[in-house]
Amino acid sequence: KTRLDVVHPVVELLHERRRRQQQQKPATSNATSTTASQSLNHDGKKVALVVEGGGMRGCVPAGMVCALHHLGLQDTVDVVY
Repeated sequence: KTRLDVVHPVVELLHERRRRQQQQKPATSNATSTTASQSLNHDGKKVALVVEGGGMRGCVPAGMVCALHHLGLQDTVDVVY
């Protein structure tokens, strides 16, 4: 049985934040991306991105960070560790 119709709640939250940012983009166009994301992420949730490293262990997180950037989701994360 495939679960292609199930979307992880964090993925849904990231995309909802991105949609909200796109809708309010003209209002925050003069702000930096960090300031804009902080002002728009008032949904009662905190999304943390934890990046590990050290040799090959850094390859998967590096790919994940690149994917978030290319998908335009970098401003949907509240804190990076």
